[in-house]
Amino acid sequence: MLGKFLSDYEDCNLTNYLDYNTNGLIFNHANNTKQKERLEQVTGSLTNPYIEMYHYAKGEVFDLQAMHSAVEAWSAQLKYTADVEKQKWSLEKDVKNVSDGTKTLTTFYKSTSDTADMANKIENMTRDIASSKALCDLMTIYLGERIIPTFKKEKIDLYRKVFAQFQVNEITNCHKTAGFWATILENETVRAAK
Repeated sequence: MLGKFLSDYEDCNLTNYLDYNTNGLIFNHANNTKQKERLEQVTGSLTNPYIEMYHYAKGEVFDLQAMHSAVEAWSAQLKYTADVEKQKWSLEKDVKNVSDGTKTLTTFYKSTSDTADMANKIENMTRDIASSKALCDLMTIYLGERIIPTFKKEKIDLYRKVFAQFQVNEITNCHKTAGFWATILENETVRAAK
């Protein structure tokens, strides 16, 4: 791209300024084809470190979304456990009210014969709560002791590697362009400029 721009500039503008004398051209002079080729070679070999940085950032977003999903699943399990505990408490209260003969809005159509069915539901809820709490504890330990610390360490290490690679790419690009422009400074036409 830079080579085409400089070539077009010399063809269109500089040639006019030199009154169509091509001896003053640097890249389009008949004897300087190597410099034009070298310019194309150098510009073609330069790497864009921002592309790698873009892919890194995009990957980070996906990784954070995955971590967010894991924490949301843990949070949903905690909420489920709390909801079942509330249902159990409400059902226990209804069993007590039916056994005592107290009529409430939720126990108005229930009789003492329904208490056995409600007791079975309470027993099932108790088992469900116990297994749900065990799952929550397991998820808490696994996320807190394994996943999150490993995630943080890997993110820090990856950031350092990507940043180091970014610097290496930039330095390499600078060396390539500096070497190229140093050869241009050795050109007789350029050296003749005052």
